[in-house]
This record gives sequence, structure tokens and C-alpha cells, in this order.
Amino acid sequence: MATPSFVGELLAILVPLGLIIIALLVVLKLARRRFRLTGDGAVLSVLQILPVGPRERVVLVQTRGGRVFSIGVGAQTVTYITEMTPEDLAQRADDETVTPVDDIHTSKRR
Repeated sequence: MATPSFVGELLAILVPLGLIIIALLVVLKLARRRFRLTGDGAVLSVLQILPVGPRERVVLVQTRGGRVFSIGVGAQTVTYITEMTPEDLAQRADDETVTPVDDIHTSKRR
């Protein structure tokens, strides 16, 4: 009897493994398309997440139509906060007007 070579055994393991990985990727792509999980055609997309506590955060969500909502997310709740206006979303031209909290505390001590 001939003994199987190392390369033959390696191929016997890697070829089926590769086929399984390819099959899983195809299933994932089909599931995303079928259930609209993510992608360019998604109904909602998350713009920004701002943590405000250990288990709480404020999330900016944009609809396909361009509307942006601010939503509070906690451990057990999701709360609508407000709809953002274009002025709320515009970036400030002068970043020096915003004073970090640490700078406020040190300037009061002087």
C-alpha cells in the first residue's frame, strides 16, 4: 500500500474547507439581499454613536430619504429624541468656539 503524501492530506482538508467558506459567503450575500440587512439600499443607516453612560448612547440615524433622527438607546429602551435639522448637522467652520470641558475647569482656577 502507498502512504498518502503530506500535500495530498493537506489538500484533502483545505479543499472542502474552502468550499464550505465559499458556500457560507454566498448564503450571507443572499440573506443580506433578501432581508435588506445592510448595503447601499438599506432603509436606515447609523451616522454616529455617542456614548453618554455605561450602557446608554445617543444614535444619529439617517433614512433613505435623507431625514436624520436622534435616538436614545439604553439597556432596555429605545427613545425618540428629535429630528435633526440641516443646521444641526452642519460642521462648524471655526472649531475654536467649542471649549472642551477640561479647558473650562482649568480656566476657572486661574
